[in-house]
Amino acid sequence: MKYSKVLLVVLGSFVVLCSMGALSIGIYSLVTRSASSRNSSTTNTSLGLRWYTTGSIVAGLGGIYGSASNQLYSPISLAFGTSNGLYVADYGNNRIQKWVIGGTTGSTAAGQPDGVSGSTPSRLTLPAGIVLDSGDNLYVSDSGNHRVQLWLNGSSSGTTIAGT
Repeated sequence: MKYSKVLLVVLGSFVVLCSMGALSIGIYSLVTRSASSRNSSTTNTSLGLRWYTTGSIVAGLGGIYGSASNQLYSPISLAFGTSNGLYVADYGNNRIQKWVIGGTTGSTAAGQPDGVSGSTPSRLTLPAGIVLDSGDNLYVSDSGNHRVQLWLNGSSSGTTIAGT
């Protein structure tokens, strides 16, 4: 099947993205100190952590959830498109939202803007992961429907490429 290689790439990319995200949260630097004595040399390694206490909200309202175009409800995954659009898997709203840099609202790239779930080709249920290819086509892990869907850039519905 021609989608089997794409599915393998999507799933592999998802695992890599999750691993990279887990490693990057809060890790600031690895500090190595060397201490020498007359008889031996020892190296002590410690992990230095630095938590940033300030940040900028780039999507959603920050602490206020909902289904309006400027709101998110349990965002769970994200990816950048080729034009620096930020795609967010809006898990609780059953949709994928695209946010442009500096924008105050998102547009629905997959699923329905109203957040209603479903199993038809135009609806999602609890999208948990997203990967974009070079054409900004979306591969969506539609966890509530036990499927992976391909949403071509600009399409109003997806094609199931794995699962039921």
